[in-house]
Amino acid sequence: MKKFIILLSLILALTAILPPVANRSYAADAGVTLPAFKVTLNGVSFESTSAKYPLVLYKGITYFPMTWNLSRSLGLTLKFSAETGLDIQKAASQETVKQDVAGSNRLNTTYSAKIVTYPVIVGGQRIDNAKETYPILNFRDITYFPLTWRFAKDMFGWDYQFSQSGGLVINSGVINASGPAQGLVSGPSAEPALPSSPAPSTAPAGGSSALTFAEKTIKVGTRSIPVSVVTADLKSGKLKARAVLAGSRVGETNTLEAAAKRENAVFAINGTFFDAYNGYGTPSNTLVVGGKLLTTGGHYGSLGIAGTEARIDRVSSTVNGENTGGVFDKVSWYSGAWKGFSLNTPLIHATDQRIVIFDKQYKSQIALNATFAGTVFTVSGGIISKAKPWAGTLSNTADYTVVFPAAHSYPGKDTNLLAATGALINQNAGYVYTSYAKFAEGSRFGMQPAFTAELGGDFWAKAESVVGAGPLLVRDGVKAIDLGKEAFYEAKITTNSAARSAAGISADGRLIFITTTATLHELADIMIQLGAKTATNLDGGASSGMYYNGKMIRTPGRAISNAIVIVEN
Repeated sequence: MKKFIILLSLILALTAILPPVANRSYAADAGVTLPAFKVTLNGVSFESTSAKYPLVLYKGITYFPMTWNLSRSLGLTLKFSAETGLDIQKAASQETVKQDVAGSNRLNTTYSAKIVTYPVIVGGQRIDNAKETYPILNFRDITYFPLTWRFAKDMFGWDYQFSQSGGLVINSGVINASGPAQGLVSGPSAEPALPSSPAPSTAPAGGSSALTFAEKTIKVGTRSIPVSVVTADLKSGKLKARAVLAGSRVGETNTLEAAAKRENAVFAINGTFFDAYNGYGTPSNTLVVGGKLLTTGGHYGSLGIAGTEARIDRVSSTVNGENTGGVFDKVSWYSGAWKGFSLNTPLIHATDQRIVIFDKQYKSQIALNATFAGTVFTVSGGIISKAKPWAGTLSNTADYTVVFPAAHSYPGKDTNLLAATGALINQNAGYVYTSYAKFAEGSRFGMQPAFTAELGGDFWAKAESVVGAGPLLVRDGVKAIDLGKEAFYEAKITTNSAARSAAGISADGRLIFITTTATLHELADIMIQLGAKTATNLDGGASSGMYYNGKMIRTPGRAISNAIVIVEN
């Protein structure tokens, strides 16, 4: 949420200065929408629907218009020239926020903005907009900045918070412009400065030395990188660590702070990746909560917890099963076994051809991509229903809903009928061995989770919590990043300096959790210096957040899907 607010503030500053039309330069179109949540700037409510220059959303991030008033109200000065582009600096004073009421905008409507290519300089450092995950935009001839952690918190030191009820709240305070700007970051390769706000107490939470917090500066190469660090000794018997959903069901989101307080946690950090851009909100990888597999995922760096023991390895998960009764009793040699299905991970993209099972842990409505075609079986009271064609969004009322894409469906065929006519083998030998044929109407459904760990062992099958994210950072005390093995290709994960969260385990079994702003390889180096024998990356960017001892250390820029929490016994 903090990242969210930061982006909004930067946008305000940039839009204050408009580049001349003749010299304006843009790369590509960008579809933006208006935020539905409340926005408060320095104590003044700001309504985007009535503003000529509203706050907007792009790629799940809030963007802020750099109009003259809004940029000045947040303590920024703007200058523009055709030669040097837009130059943003801190100001010695600030204006009062004034509500812009010269426009009329609609929620749930997509407007066209542009990705800018004219020069933008912040605190004396040029921003390479072509390399920005959340690029600077121009909307209605005003420059808009993303409210990311790097811009808002690291560069300008703004305080912000987000809640479902209060929305986005940004407070800049009066900024002292004398001397170099405090907290400015010159870019992805620059050294980030510590936040200007007072650091939380480093005293153990609840007076327990089993859980500690510290703000540290770690030297990696030529950079000195600020890091928020929490360590937890589960073997002390004073603490329990577990994975949780942020909402009440798979696919629902909530703020990290709300999830932490609901769990009575003394510590919380964001967990695995999730769909933040297509409206599904579902975790994208393995997630086990309370010993129950909630979502499956590929072979990625994962943290597992079983009682006082924790492990990190590359782990994948699926669901396998065997359906019994009905045709499987009538034909003695015919097995109802099937394997390799996914669980509670919707088919978001048209190219996705996985067979997916949804259970009652999933949210109330099951939706797939708009072009999806296939077949659905439901299971109630343990009995499989007759196949039906997919007909759009389904209410999640059955015990299980099994979705077969068209590529794996055989409409018009009936396993029971084939068995009764004796044609099971001869005319339909290929069909009867498909997974689709194993879901014979009236047979009994059976399912169990399956885990595959790179280092083997049965730990993962008994783990009470598993959070699969990746990539794996450290193994046996040395860097172990393998982007090809874990299929990570996006620059925002592989090479860019960005907000990061990570989990590690020390040689003596202590858990190590951090948030920072760094590249992936710097993140691994940081974990090694902090004593991690093994470590994995967690979701980052706008999801990165940390809660400790009743306070937000880093507030995510959006609501999240899942988290790792620690509670006291």
